[in-house]
Amino acid sequence: MAKLKLQMQITIDGFNPEGGDENTSWDEERDYSYELLNGADTIVLGSKTAAEFIPYWDKAAEDADNSWQEVARQISQLRKVVFSGSTDHPRWRNSTIETGDLANGINRLKEQMAQ
Repeated sequence: MAKLKLQMQITIDGFNPEGGDENTSWDEERDYSYELLNGADTIVLGSKTAAEFIPYWDKAAEDADNSWQEVARQISQLRKVVFSGSTDHPRWRNSTIETGDLANGINRLKEQMAQ
């Protein structure tokens, strides 16, 4: 069975380091994300997250001025499985909708990836 890795980026106070503080940046986070994505073949998302996540990264992948463009290209090209209670979703590139039970769906994905 394949491995499932959980990656989350959060801020405790909602602070955006690119918001004007010259002493902090997202450079380390960007580089870490790039390296982490090198070993990934699928991104699993909930439907509410996917609704903003997928279009954001697809757009960033096309933006040459975006310092995250290489990460965005990785994300945009990876397979995305969106878990939802409904199949009524936009047809995002490289994405499928999974409407079944989350635990069963994750186990099924892990089994498929291990083959």
